[in-house]
Amino acid sequence: MTGQDGTVKPEHAFALALSFSGQTLRYQLDWRAALAWERLSRKLTRRDIGILAAIMFATGLTAAVVEPFLPMQYGHLPVLLRRIVAAAAGYLLFSLLYQIKQCRLAIKHYPHPIAVTLEIGPDRAHQWQTDHIGNESEQMFTPEFTFQSVTTPDYVFVEDVLALLIIPATAFAHPEDMRRFVTDWDRFGGAGDPA
Repeated sequence: MTGQDGTVKPEHAFALALSFSGQTLRYQLDWRAALAWERLSRKLTRRDIGILAAIMFATGLTAAVVEPFLPMQYGHLPVLLRRIVAAAAGYLLFSLLYQIKQCRLAIKHYPHPIAVTLEIGPDRAHQWQTDHIGNESEQMFTPEFTFQSVTTPDYVFVEDVLALLIIPATAFAHPEDMRRFVTDWDRFGGAGDPA
């Protein structure tokens, strides 16, 4: 759309221009931020399901082999209860291994703390990341290309088709600023999943 003065104007007025345009947020991210994102994902991969099945099978087999050697008190429990105990032990083992996997992925993503500068413009957010040895990377985020945004009490996660923007709640002056940012962003991006 072209204005009367010949300038090209956006199709819609972007609300961030009113709320946050011109603001710069500076904060640090480390493995804990990546872990918070990893823990939001509850989807198991095929490999995870295979590992779960193998652990459950191994736990059941171990319980069946070990049962005759257990004290008499355990042998008098109903068979169903013994199987439930074996299944619970297998699931607890899988949960522990899954949490270790999530921690390893988070540490791999941010092995060292990084400094982040986020400049919020009228229609986008421009992020610069600087790692512990001074390497810089930059990424642009626009609401139109947002795949999803998720808000937790500690973080705002904005995922677009190429990257993930993580903003800790401490980067905002007030909790209300965080909510207003997410509301404005989601209104024009069509995404959103407040937790």
